[in-house]
Amino acid sequence: MENKQAHAGNELYDENFYRINIENSHKRASVIFPVVTKYIHPRSVIDVGCGVGGWLEYLQKTSKRGG
Repeated sequence: MENKQAHAGNELYDENFYRINIENSHKRASVIFPVVTKYIHPRSVIDVGCGVGGWLEYLQKTSKRGG
């Protein structure tokens, strides 16, 4: 069986990669955003980065305003 572990510069960007990336983003966001929103009450947010949008997706799913 071929070793399919991700290595720098040799990652497999398949459906599983994106699923895991989104899941990990949601886990991190669920810890970070409650702390941030305790002190800051943003009316809008923007995600500027090179990820797959997991943090924004988390906010849309959990937002009181619903995105």
